[in-house]
Amino acid sequence: KVGAIAESSEGIHARSKIASVVIPFGCLTVRDGDDKLAKLPTSSAEALSSVKSGGIAAATHAIVSSDSGVPSFPIGKEFAQLRMGPIFVLVEENVTQGDQAFARFSPSLNNIALIQLGAFRKSADTNTAVDSAVAIPGMYFKTSALAGELAVLDCNLGGV
Repeated sequence: KVGAIAESSEGIHARSKIASVVIPFGCLTVRDGDDKLAKLPTSSAEALSSVKSGGIAAATHAIVSSDSGVPSFPIGKEFAQLRMGPIFVLVEENVTQGDQAFARFSPSLNNIALIQLGAFRKSADTNTAVDSAVAIPGMYFKTSALAGELAVLDCNLGGV
């Protein structure tokens, strides 16, 4: 399941955040002004700020799917932001075990299906000469997957 912690481990660290926008499970989240608020990244600088103040929205069974049918945290809902540990994410393109993880901060200009901010892939999506995703230090794919499938992403942003 997207956003689910992939394995039980003592090395898993998460912190509590409140969604300031609708946040789909398994997407990269970043600080939104207040230390308790989180949103999806809208620039490469914001996406890179996740190393210090962001993480991945971890799924919970207590949330019902949004109107779009995508399991998400609604605005104002508290959620666990994973900082360290393995997590299932939906990938936008084929990935191979060991690939660097990139996170989308802008909709793709050449593929209208690739619009989910905070979604993961293995490249900057530069087909239109404008990057719309950035490499996130400390995030690598632990498993291989085809586009549109689940992969296990190893998140290592630190335990604080």
